[in-house]
Amino acid sequence: MLGERVFFKKIDINYFYIFAFGIVSCLLLIANPGYYSHDELQKLDDILQHGYLSYFQRYTEVKSGPHFGFPVRPFSFFIQGLHAFFINDYPIVVHIFGVLSHILNGCLFYVLLRCFDVQKQRALLACLIFIINPMNMLAVGWSAALMDRWYVCFGLLSLVGSYFFIYRRNVVGLLLVIVGASGAILSKETALILPALLLIFVFRDGLPVLKKPRFWLVSVAWFIPILIFLWVRFPAIVNTFSGSAGPAAYGASVSNVFPNMLVYFSFPLIFNMVDLQEWRSFSPFIQYISAILHLFVLVLLGLKLGFKYSLYYMVGFFIFLMPVLLIANQGSHYLYGSSLTLSLGVSFLFKSDGKYEAVSRFVGCFILCALTVHSFSVQQRIYDIGVCQNKINASATALYMSSNKPKTIYFGTANNAKAYESVLRKYIFGRNRIAQWSEINFIYLNGQEVPADNSTIYEMNSACFLVGK
Repeated sequence: MLGERVFFKKIDINYFYIFAFGIVSCLLLIANPGYYSHDELQKLDDILQHGYLSYFQRYTEVKSGPHFGFPVRPFSFFIQGLHAFFINDYPIVVHIFGVLSHILNGCLFYVLLRCFDVQKQRALLACLIFIINPMNMLAVGWSAALMDRWYVCFGLLSLVGSYFFIYRRNVVGLLLVIVGASGAILSKETALILPALLLIFVFRDGLPVLKKPRFWLVSVAWFIPILIFLWVRFPAIVNTFSGSAGPAAYGASVSNVFPNMLVYFSFPLIFNMVDLQEWRSFSPFIQYISAILHLFVLVLLGLKLGFKYSLYYMVGFFIFLMPVLLIANQGSHYLYGSSLTLSLGVSFLFKSDGKYEAVSRFVGCFILCALTVHSFSVQQRIYDIGVCQNKINASATALYMSSNKPKTIYFGTANNAKAYESVLRKYIFGRNRIAQWSEINFIYLNGQEVPADNSTIYEMNSACFLVGK
């Protein structure tokens, strides 16, 4: 009955709280005048070069690709194509869309928790923690990471549908499972692991749930879109695992598993880490301390709820990371799904049951403060990068308009601007266009290149503006 009340009674005021909190807590991301990386600009370049029709034909096709690391994400690339209408002149539209999709996930998370009889106040707290969670900020603030938001969104939709079909015998629930499973796998390949989330029903009701025919019907409905996707991409899978895909494929190795588990598990409590690609610049001591603090949360949850819930926490945290634990590249946007588990776990530290209540509330408050500080640290960095990229773009356009339109440009960074060198490198990476002019050869000066006399050189100063030399 509770699940029916979630949808069919008057709208819960908590949805408004989630919405309002999402907008206010993500204002820095919304106000960003630029973008985090080169991916957004590359898609825009492609559309300016070949047109929207060509872009949508090529990027929304379900195809095998040369290897399985080759992204086939029709839904996500379709959304990126829509972003391109606003990227140049209205970046706020792109960023608002990112925040709104994050809020949508927060609302779906709330629906799911209420379906599973989680108390309203605790469900709201878990969703608010999810909204502000630093594990999510890069996936929200980096518009090209929208696929992480959307595959989780469709996964939550499938879980809600599974609940309604299994327990409420609502056929619409089965339709939601099929739509969600299809949307997830067309958003990102990581959705391959989402059917494992059906373990939630086993954790909740035990093995008897496996005797329900509707549980198995839901499982089949969830697997069918995934199996179709794998069948289409089978040649790419063969190329990847046969080694014939070449260096472009992701390098997977079992030796990456433990280091990856450590950095992903420690990330939420390393206050000044924006992206996991920076983890090598942090001492192992900081990583281990952060991981130990995170483990302490598990211990408290075990003492309050029973240690089987600590096991459930670990499964829920790492299940979203299974596809990326083997690869050498790390990214904090991969943590978007795992943040659901951490957010729910922290909310239970505030449970009033008399068991270690003072300690768990103190730890809960500390963790909340730590997550909030980390979240705004990530947001501030994303905003600063966007401001810098916007200045680079504006000054590059102004310089090129006032020049003789050279076909080769050398880029460099002044010594007092090295902190933002990576922003300039990303701006020119894989690109050959400035405004409406294309087919320009971009070369970054690493100190080894010696430009010919009269070459065009743009150097970034400490204010992130490019100046001609």
